[in-house]
Amino acid sequence: MNKNNLLFLDEYKKLDDMCRESLDMSEGVAEYVKEMELSEGPKKNVDAWVEDYHALSKCLHIEGLLGNEDMSKKAQCTKQDLAWIKKFRQRIEKGEDPILELKKYHEKLRLTEEKKKMLEPYIEKAATCFVVLVILLLAVADSKNKKKIEEQVKAGKKKKEKKAKKKKAEPAEQEEE
Repeated sequence: MNKNNLLFLDEYKKLDDMCRESLDMSEGVAEYVKEMELSEGPKKNVDAWVEDYHALSKCLHIEGLLGNEDMSKKAQCTKQDLAWIKKFRQRIEKGEDPILELKKYHEKLRLTEEKKKMLEPYIEKAATCFVVLVILLLAVADSKNKKKIEEQVKAGKKKKEKKAKKKKAEPAEQEEE
């Protein structure tokens, strides 16, 4: 078996143990992949979900091939596979792996829904108050408009009365001349 394959098996074993212990999984990487397949919800909200799934599946496959003595000579893991598995272990240590990220996303949604439910009565009251306020403002505006209209009508009547007086006065002035 070549050096990369031996390094890969060592790294894979560490990842498998990490999945068992820190993520409380009995089957390690194999169970992690199953968990990803069974996960519900919008995986698009988790960065690199698809890439991680495919890379983990590939690692699981390579480990299976390397475990088979007949295939271990043919199976070749790449330096990229080694680098990826190391980075993925670091992400698990930081709590930034896909399953934990999806759980965080679902928790955030749940909390958001709880907040909405808690705020619903207040939002309804605020909406009712807003409607009442708008109605009051419209009523005040309407009363001001009525006053203005009444004033304009009175002013218009006064102008008409003045014109009518002028017209009456003009024929009387013409007769005096």
